[in-house]
Amino acid sequence: MESYMFKIICILIVLYSEETEADCGSEFTGVSNPTVIGKDKYSEVSGDTDVAYMLDDPVTCCGVIKGWTAYFKHNGTIHFDIWRPTLGKDFKLVGTYEFTTGTSDGQDYMTIVDKYTVYPGDYIGWYTPLKEMVAYINGNSSGEAKSVKFFKLRPSSLFLGQELSWFKAVSLSSKTYAIKAEYAANKSPQFVNLDANIQVVPHTAIGTVLYSITASDPDISDTTITQLIYNMTNQVRVSADIPNSFGRECLSFEVQDICKHIDKKSLCIFTDNVPPTIMCQPQTASIIETTTGNVDLISVVVSDPTDDVTCSLRTWPKNNHFQLRGANFDYTIYVDTNPGFRVVDQRMYTVEVTCTDSKNSTTWNSTIEILPSAPPMFTNLPNLLPLSSGNVNQEIVYTVSVTDPDSTSFDFSMTCKPSPCPFSIYNTGHIQLTQDIITLNAGGYQLNITVTDGYHNISSYLTVIYNANLYPKFTNLPAELTIEENTPRGTSIYTVTATDNNRDTLTYSMKSSPQSGMSYFSIDIFGGLISTSVMKSIDYETMETFFKFTVTVTDGIIFVSQSLTINVTNVNEEPSFSQNTYRIVANESKANTILPDPNFIVNDVDDGDTHLFKLDCLANNGYFTMNDTTGILRFAVDYDLDVPGKLRLITCVVTATDRGGLSATAMLSITINEINDNSPKFKKSLYKFSVYRDSAIGLVIGRISATDADIGNNGEIIYSTDPTENLFDVSLAGHITRQGYNVIQNHGFKVYATDSGSPAQTGTASVTVIIMEPTSTASSSTTTGYKTFIEDKRNMVWIVFLALLALITTLLTVWLCWTSIRSWPIGFDPFYECGKNCNRPRWCKDRGQKSVKGSSQSPPASKRPQQPQSDITKKQSPATPKQQSVTPNQPHKTPQQPPLTPQLSVTPTHSSVAAPTSPDITLPLTPPHASQPSMTPKDDSNFRGYNFWREKWHEQDEMVI
Repeated sequence: MESYMFKIICILIVLYSEETEADCGSEFTGVSNPTVIGKDKYSEVSGDTDVAYMLDDPVTCCGVIKGWTAYFKHNGTIHFDIWRPTLGKDFKLVGTYEFTTGTSDGQDYMTIVDKYTVYPGDYIGWYTPLKEMVAYINGNSSGEAKSVKFFKLRPSSLFLGQELSWFKAVSLSSKTYAIKAEYAANKSPQFVNLDANIQVVPHTAIGTVLYSITASDPDISDTTITQLIYNMTNQVRVSADIPNSFGRECLSFEVQDICKHIDKKSLCIFTDNVPPTIMCQPQTASIIETTTGNVDLISVVVSDPTDDVTCSLRTWPKNNHFQLRGANFDYTIYVDTNPGFRVVDQRMYTVEVTCTDSKNSTTWNSTIEILPSAPPMFTNLPNLLPLSSGNVNQEIVYTVSVTDPDSTSFDFSMTCKPSPCPFSIYNTGHIQLTQDIITLNAGGYQLNITVTDGYHNISSYLTVIYNANLYPKFTNLPAELTIEENTPRGTSIYTVTATDNNRDTLTYSMKSSPQSGMSYFSIDIFGGLISTSVMKSIDYETMETFFKFTVTVTDGIIFVSQSLTINVTNVNEEPSFSQNTYRIVANESKANTILPDPNFIVNDVDDGDTHLFKLDCLANNGYFTMNDTTGILRFAVDYDLDVPGKLRLITCVVTATDRGGLSATAMLSITINEINDNSPKFKKSLYKFSVYRDSAIGLVIGRISATDADIGNNGEIIYSTDPTENLFDVSLAGHITRQGYNVIQNHGFKVYATDSGSPAQTGTASVTVIIMEPTSTASSSTTTGYKTFIEDKRNMVWIVFLALLALITTLLTVWLCWTSIRSWPIGFDPFYECGKNCNRPRWCKDRGQKSVKGSSQSPPASKRPQQPQSDITKKQSPATPKQQSVTPNQPHKTPQQPPLTPQLSVTPTHSSVAAPTSPDITLPLTPPHASQPSMTPKDDSNFRGYNFWREKWHEQDEMVI
């Protein structure tokens, strides 16, 4: 058998060495869209009958026909066919579908259920027993990629498996038919009953069938399955004697369809012992603790191909509650009689089944859960049972009923108040009098009845009354009360009242559902007053808001109860800010700029409450706006600390108001930071100075000036020049000084004004220095440029001279003023005299009168026209202004007055060349008169002349070097 099996495996290898055919996917044969052909204005249909057509376009893939589409000119029956070449020009009909369409002049589609397999080289076609139905056009005018060749032939009949010779068919290569066949992938064959294991007894007779192999394929035309099965009968037989030492052998089987799809499985044959197999249903079990016994739980099915089997059962914890019954291959685990299960004692049990065939054993484990039983329930026990004096001893006055889904056996017991009890109860539920009612002293009894099913004890009360005692009755208890939250502790809510015709003392009590209600409300035991608790506050947001109370009144014997619902309602509560003061810091900025979020946190115990914000900055309102829902702040205006009056620190009040109108306030401190938002600006974009070529190093030749609109450090300015500038420098105060020579022509450079802000900002201006050549002749007193007089040592003589001259002039002026004042007559008003003249001295302005300067006043230095050197020389000694004669009314002669200002001439070291005129600076160093005529105190012309030159002297802001 082993050698024969080896031969089978070799054959299979040869068969499967062929190449696998390409599977079909979305391929089709025919035209892509039959509707386009059918709706073509030139489309028509042949009038032939009993005609078969075959498309001369072979299938190129292996698969199945998924569907057929055709455009029919009229309805009828058509056969869609699959042709497979045989020998020569013969073809075999390997698949056919009959389709009846009700469509006239329209497209129809046939979905294939039983799918025939197509193979590369197959052809498709169709056959109409009656009149031809498929539309066509001549040629290829409808846009198809190619013309398809068709064959037409008239068979006498067509049937599956028929062979036809198509070499006699008529070729229709000039026609395009509106038909299409679509393909899909083939399904693989499958073994039905492999893989498998079978056991054989040694020395089994030769020829004995050991196993029958079956396979299936969803494709109906895949009929080649059995060609690959051992000995063509699908059966495995014994072909040689099987020795005792055979052991185990596995056979490999393969099945293949026409598209070479393969399934491989195995069959193992063995002679060694197989252990028993255990199959149990269900896998686990559960029972009610009240189960009385003899109940089947688990079915145990055992299999062993060669031996008989015996099984046994063990349980954990060890007990006799579970038993195993049955024989050989069928067993059952069941519950023994009266097991006495109790969930409180043991809830889970483990059972183990062991089966043996005397050679091998198999074990199976499971669990059994004990479920608690349902408690019994009273079904008819009332609150009150009224009796009368007619009820006598041994009379059954009531029967108690209970129900229990897990039990039918119950035990009743009873106690009563007051004692002794004139009633007894039986396990049937009967309540029986033990003496006549008329002999009883008490007006009523409260019976506590208990029922048990062996697992649960359930108790309830029954109040028995009779004519001697009337039960109390509520007179005003409403169904519902409402109380607002935040009601003070110990507040009285409602007083419950009840009546009792026996005038017994009544006491009150109540129970709550949920139980937490008793921590918020209480009832006075004697007065019936319901009030809020003195221990807990009524807070809607943190407590249950609906309580159902059972209010009970009793006279000591009879208890009467009634329901009361208390609803706690919500009230609006004040919000509060999480902190008293919030602080933000922002930079000065433009209007509508968002400030940092203060992160206002408003606490409100009311669920879902919303708040609106309001900002009040008191005297500083108008600078900020606040979003009333988010609290976000913005600048309402451009806020610039450089503008006078703008504060760095502003304190505001923020108010948050809830939907109920309650509000909370907090302080908001807003600190505004000054930023460096202005750059320094020079007064001029271009400064021009002049200096002699040989002037000293360190000489100040002029001054530049810039301003910055920022305040504080941001407005402090530092001056500098280009790093590459080495001939001139600028001091921190803006003085331009000479630092080097080698200047052969006019020199220009940049100066910078940088503020102290962060980041710093810089302004720029240009400086042009005009380099002047030294001169050997006396220079004009008017020179250009800025010169520090004291720095030139050669001018020290002039300094001494000018100082002495100034001292003499001052003393002389004081003396003249003193003598003039002494000569004024009584009642003399110098301001009145001043008003007579057009040109008043400067002190007249204190009287609020305008000063009108005469034509003798010179224009400012910056507006004078440039003068040639010759003119400058001529004007070194200007003429003395004319003296005005003293009027006869003057009582005193005016003494001769020395000049108010000494004549000053500045001569440079080299005077051979006259200094050119500076375009920006003209400063006469010598007054335009050499001497002043004498004048009296009332000689206004002399005062006008004095003030004219005094004003001219003060107007000079730059000195000429």
